[in-house]
Amino acid sequence: RLCQVCVFHCEEMNVLNVVDNARGYVARMVEGAAGLKALLLDQDTTKFVSVVYTHSEILQNEVYLVERLDAAFGKTPLRHMQAIVFVRPTAENVRHLCSELQKPMFGQYKIFFSNRLQEAALEEPW
Repeated sequence: RLCQVCVFHCEEMNVLNVVDNARGYVARMVEGAAGLKALLLDQDTTKFVSVVYTHSEILQNEVYLVERLDAAFGKTPLRHMQAIVFVRPTAENVRHLCSELQKPMFGQYKIFFSNRLQEAALEEPW
């Protein structure tokens, strides 16, 4: 019985450590940029961020817009905001990112990938 409690406690602590690490990663992204921010995500990173942060916690870091990078949101320039892009390193996301950067909506971009970006993804003609 004691071993079962220890195993449960260890598993619970591992889950908490993963969540804490994920929160820390997102915090470094958004806290590293001063001023008004937009957070641009993909389908999977949207789920990731929603697990580790509430909407009100994101707002406390001056993130006033959370959108999908692949969404067809209005193209009214928001040059007073900087975009924090957090996406998976897929060819599709690189295409969406290149498309966004060809006609930038925001004044500045900080780009983060959820994993290592393969060099071949950058060599493809977009």
